[in-house]
Amino acid sequence: MSKKYNNSAFSLKEMIGACVKIQEYILNTTEEEFLKKRESFDAICMQFSHLGEQVSRLESSSDRIIQHYPDEVNWHGLNGLRNRIDHAYFDVDAEMIWSFANDEVKDLEGELRRILKKRFGQSYP
Repeated sequence: MSKKYNNSAFSLKEMIGACVKIQEYILNTTEEEFLKKRESFDAICMQFSHLGEQVSRLESSSDRIIQHYPDEVNWHGLNGLRNRIDHAYFDVDAEMIWSFANDEVKDLEGELRRILKKRFGQSYP
């Protein structure tokens, strides 16, 4: 694995990017449309899976991001959601995904941006 992919700043930026995509995917969409349109559900689940994968990378990182910022992000929850999506996809509750995408992703993005800035002095476009 290249250093680029084993870098905590890179993982945080990937997570921010996933949050941005999720928000773009739900923009101008009602819950009813979301629940009917399987493509949006699939795309958002893929981004949640990506978030959890990056948490796994952060867990094994020498930067100890999760240990330094244990309460800012529900790291365990994101990783658990990824496992649920990846291993029990057909049991994933679409209403829960919609709710999380609408109610929590914006705040998650903000926390990730703050951690990236505080820990690495970097920002994400």
